Order: sequence, then structure tokens, then C-alpha cells
Amino acid sequence: MKKILAFILGVLMSISGLMQVDAAVTTPNVSKLSQAITDEFKVVGDKLYGIGDRDGLVLYDLKTGTLLRDYETYSSYSKLAVSDDESHVVLMWSYGIRSFNTFGEVKEEIEKIEFGPSMMESFEGGGDFLPNSSVLILSGDEKLTAYDMTTNEVKWMRGAESGNVTTSEHYILVENQNSGRLYTHEGEFVHEWTDVNDISISQNDKVVVVGDKMVSSFGANSYDKPIHSLQVQATIADIESSGQFVTINNTPYTFDLKKIYMNTDFGGKSIDLTASAKYVLATDWDYTYVYLANGFMERSISAYIPSTLQKLTAGTTYNTSLMVKVASGKTTSVKKGVVWTTDKPQIAYVKDGKIVAKSKGTVTLKATYEGLTAKRTVTVLPDPRPSDYSWLLSQKAQMVRGTFVGSPHKLYGDYAKVKGSAGTFESDWGFGYKGRHQGEFMFTSSSKPQKINIITMSPSLQKRDITKYEFQKVFGKPRNSNGDYWETFKFTKAGKKLSGYYIEEVAEYKINNKLPMYVFYDSNYRVRYISLYSK
Repeated sequence: MKKILAFILGVLMSISGLMQVDAAVTTPNVSKLSQAITDEFKVVGDKLYGIGDRDGLVLYDLKTGTLLRDYETYSSYSKLAVSDDESHVVLMWSYGIRSFNTFGEVKEEIEKIEFGPSMMESFEGGGDFLPNSSVLILSGDEKLTAYDMTTNEVKWMRGAESGNVTTSEHYILVENQNSGRLYTHEGEFVHEWTDVNDISISQNDKVVVVGDKMVSSFGANSYDKPIHSLQVQATIADIESSGQFVTINNTPYTFDLKKIYMNTDFGGKSIDLTASAKYVLATDWDYTYVYLANGFMERSISAYIPSTLQKLTAGTTYNTSLMVKVASGKTTSVKKGVVWTTDKPQIAYVKDGKIVAKSKGTVTLKATYEGLTAKRTVTVLPDPRPSDYSWLLSQKAQMVRGTFVGSPHKLYGDYAKVKGSAGTFESDWGFGYKGRHQGEFMFTSSSKPQKINIITMSPSLQKRDITKYEFQKVFGKPRNSNGDYWETFKFTKAGKKLSGYYIEEVAEYKINNKLPMYVFYDSNYRVRYISLYSK
């Protein structure tokens, strides 16, 4: 019943869009079972015993999806138990027990169990074998019974409220609709949880409990107070046999209730984990799919911001990356899926995954990834370069000489001396010219003998963000201006785009009343390109 509820919950989560993809943990699909294991199952190694969607007992190889055995069973059997050595496979229902030998043949049918004056005739709670034993713990008729399937001996029988049975190394858990009771292997009462939605125990005696808006995990032999708690509205939870991992509402968590982020979309499927999370079993209406998880060794366990981001320079943009350590011990650099913020955006802020350092000061940089948070105190140093105003004044002085600040060549220089890759400056409406790139400039020749006739540069390639107002403050009003361009202009170098902007306005100047100079503004009135021409 729990598995059916898990599947229904999975469908609802799928409709709600509650899926996690694009994460560190990969879970490749290794096989698909030919039917949906919608009820009880038991995994032994790489084999799965289960009650399939046709209410029949089946045995599958998880690695290949091969159906190894299809038992002939009655449709009314709804509970399953398998001993650790697989010598006993038992089906149970309200009014009977049927056991099979290792050949899949019916070995025994039991309708009632007697112990002195007491009798058990109903087995609605099902049962589970004690670890490494042939003793089957059964629940029904408001009784709890230990029955040895090898010797047909009743070890003990006691009164107990009926419920689903799960055994662990030292205990027996009986779960009913809203409570869970813990007993020793000898049937002695140990502990009770009340007002619970679900409860599960691992082979090594760890327990996870779903309460009202809270999931709690308890360490072995310490059940009075949880050691981990998570505030979440949950209906179902299961802990796999090793006690390392838990599923809550079809989402995997570690035992300390840290969410595991996976890049597989299990939308609309119920999720189960095998021992140590070797496999993830995902079941829909028709099939059960088997995914290899290998203990979620790729899951993120810690993160830090690299020291390369400890000191930044104002006026500069930096790529971000987060160093993430995974369970296998490896540390990787992660860029995608990280949420970056700062506490003082006036000093530095994050845009499109990059840190923009604005002004001198100290700021705290925060990164969040898969439930992990890392912080680093960042110092933004003043920009050692001249201000944009001083830079424009220097450019104006150099333009009078027929060049730009930092340019290795001047207008009228020998074009053959330009050493660099071929490129273009062009628009999507046919404007353009070819040239060669050297440094941060493109040089063009349209004369014979070949002399440099045009030099073009982009302030953004020099990490400058110049506004129209700032430009006109130094160069004044243009001679002519066309504000109806609405074309995309781009720089290319060796066949690759260096930059591209949607240009709205092109303004014409005459430097020293001699050299034509054109300024290209985008729709936000930022200077994107400057071209200096010979006469």
C-alpha cells in the first residue's frame, strides 16, 4: 500500500513541477523490468523478489531486467518476505501463508498457527524474517508471532496491535495507521511512536519517522530524541537497509536529512533505494526502471569560494566558480546552478553569473548550491587605471596623431606591418570592412600601396563602459548623427565573433577638423565602437 501511495504522490509532484534536474549526481538507467512492482518487494544482491502489477510473485535480475522466475500465485496474496539466504520465499495474506523453495515450488501452506491456548488465523500485517535466520515474524489477529519456517516451531507469540512488520539487527518494528511499536527479537516491548504518518527502520536499527510537518531520524538504540529533524510536509518516508539514505516523498536524502540533488527526472514515478543506494528503482503505472546510483558518491557534501575571488579591482568583471567537494573525495569547479549574491551591491554585484566590481570597499560574497552555502569576504581595490573621463581625454589627444591609446600602429602606417588574425567589422545590413586584428584594435587598408586607412576599437574590449553623455563631455556635439540605424554590428576575428551590439545611432566627428571619426551607440546610449579614418 505504501508503494502505491508513493506512486500517486510522484504523479502529483510531477504535475506540480517539483522535479530536480541538472545536478551533480548522475544515475544512468541500467534496465527496465517488464512490469511495475507496485507493492511489496525484497532486494537480495542484484535480484529483486516482488509482487508485480498482476499480483503475482516474480524474480528479476536488476542489472539486466531479465525475468528470472514468474511464480504461480493467487491474486489475493499481498505481503512478501524473503530470508537472507533466499531459502525461504513467503507470500502472506489475511487468511494464509504460502512458502516456496529455491526452485520456486510450493513448499508449504499455512492457514493458522497455534501456540498453547493462543491461535493466529489472520496474517493481515504480513511478516519479515529476522536477519540471517529462518524465523519469520508475523502480525495479525492482534498478535505478534515468531515462527521458524525450517522447523515449523513457534518461538513465541504475544498480544500486539497488528501492523506491517519490518525487522532489523536487534528489533522488530510494527507499523499501523498512525503509530509504530518497537520490540526485541524475543517480543519484548521497547518503544512506541504515536501520531505518525509513516515510520521505517534500517537493518542497523536506525529509524526515520514522519510526523506533523516534520521528519525525524533516530540513531540506533536511541529512540527518545531524534538526532536530525527536517521541517517538511511529508506523507511517506523509507530508510534503506544500510541506514545511510532516506527517501521522503520520493526524494532521496542522507540520514542526516540533507537533500540529494540528481540530474535524472523521475517525474510521475515512485522512488525506492536498494541497500547502500546501489540502485534507484523508479516505478510508474506500467514498468519499474532500474538506475545505478553507486551510493550517490557524486553528491555534494561541502563547498567553498576560491581565494582567486578574494581581491577584485573596481571596474572589472570576473567569472565565478564554486569549488564543490563530493562524497567520493573529489573536488570540482562548478559554474552552472550556483546562486550568487552580495550584501553590498553598491560595491560589487553579480549579473549573469559574473561578479561586477564597482567601487572600493569590502563585501561578503555568498554562493548557494544544492543546499550548501559558502561565503567569502571580498576586498574591492580601486581601479589603478585612469577614470573614463581621463581615458577619453587621452584618446582625444592620440586621435589628433591618427591613432588610439595603446595602438601599435597609426593611420597611414604600413599595413604589411600589422601582425594578427584577419577579421571584419560588419553589420547585418551589409555594411562592413575587412582588416587585421592586433592587440585590441582592427586595422583596415583600402589603398595601394597598402596603408592603414581605418582603425576601429571597442571600449568594452578594454573593459570600459562609456556613456553618450561622458563621450560628448570630452568630444562635444557631433557634426552629423543618424539615430535610425537599428542594426547589429559585430567584430569578428579568425572567423569568431569578438563582440556584437544592436546599434541605434552613429555619430560623425572631425578630429582637429581633419580626420573623420565615427561613434556607434547602442539602444542604451553606450559607446560600443569607435572608428578613426584617414582623410
